[in-house]
Amino acid sequence: MRPAPQASPADRPRTTPRAACLGILATALLALPACSSFGIRVPSGKAQIVGAETGAHINPRFPTRAYTSTDEDTADIYLTDLSADDLTALFEDPAGSGVSGQIIHMHMFVRPKPGRTPIASTAISATVRYVIIAEGRVGLYSGAGFLFPSGKPGDNVLGGSISKADLRLERATPGFVDRLGPAHLSTSFNAVLDEPLADELHRRLEVLAQNTSPVENSEAARAATAP
Repeated sequence: MRPAPQASPADRPRTTPRAACLGILATALLALPACSSFGIRVPSGKAQIVGAETGAHINPRFPTRAYTSTDEDTADIYLTDLSADDLTALFEDPAGSGVSGQIIHMHMFVRPKPGRTPIASTAISATVRYVIIAEGRVGLYSGAGFLFPSGKPGDNVLGGSISKADLRLERATPGFVDRLGPAHLSTSFNAVLDEPLADELHRRLEVLAQNTSPVENSEAARAATAP
């Protein structure tokens, strides 16, 4: 018996910014851990974040991975371990949600090409934002590194890796304690080309960022520098 045909990205319904976001998120987040919306099985994304001075380390896995792209040289990749309910709670009340989890956003601004762009771990091809949510308290780390893609933006699934991207705590909410300090992030991923889901993850990340303050004025900065 032939398998049912898969819907193409263009066939999937689009959503307005708020009206139907819960339905899209619930469907996509439930489907992605086992297979993508294209019927392709992909391994769970994994990462390692290590404090350069503290030695603290985090080894998360990201069952939900989506990306979007406007051309074959750039891409915005989102990885998270938050459930649809967690993301909804953060969207509705970031400060009082009590949710814990993580989000990574990588913006690849140039696709490395042998002979045309530097191919080395010391080069820079992507900016990185790494968000930690600890019972509603938020720390936003920012940095950059070399992202080497497997495939190219526009593919149904974009793979890639980034090694030892430099990160520093840039913004935080009151009560967030920076246990990492300056850190390095390494991750490998396979992300599904899913613009609606990527857009929803982007909106939630922006809501979280808007509720933080620059680290020099935050309680996290005072905690990190306290004797």
